[in-house]
Amino acid sequence: MARMKRKEVLTAIRAAGYHGNKERAMLLYIKNWVSFRVYGHEFEAGVAMRENGVPCDCFECKKGEPHAPRQAFRLECASRSQL
Repeated sequence: MARMKRKEVLTAIRAAGYHGNKERAMLLYIKNWVSFRVYGHEFEAGVAMRENGVPCDCFECKKGEPHAPRQAFRLECASRSQL
C-alpha cells in the first residue's frame, strides 16, 4: 500500500470504522504515520456514522448504480455487515 495523503488516510480509517474493519484501520494507521489519538477519533466517527444511520461514502459502497438513491447504499452496507 503506497503512502496516501492525510485526508485520504483519515477518510479510509473512518470508512473502516463504519464497516467495523479494525484490521484495515490499523494497517492504515501503521503505514501512514497518523497519531493514535487521530486514528481512534476517526475510527469512532465511522462507528458513530453507522449507528446514526448516515450512509457510507466509501468507494465500495458507491460503486453500485451511479444515480441510485442514498438509501440503497445504506441497505447495501447493512447487508454486507451481516455476512
